[in-house]
Amino acid sequence: MSKEKTTSSKSNANLNADFITDLKNIVSTARNMSFRAANLMQVACNWLLGW
Repeated sequence: MSKEKTTSSKSNANLNADFITDLKNIVSTARNMSFRAANLMQVACNWLLGW
């Protein structure tokens, strides 16, 4: 019975670590996409002002 509990605990720890990694990836991707969008708008603004 204790072996099952230990295995379950390790499995939960791995799931938690995977979940946290997924959250970090989501935040990182969203941040990069927002930087790219802001950069694109800045380029468009500068281009229009120079036109």
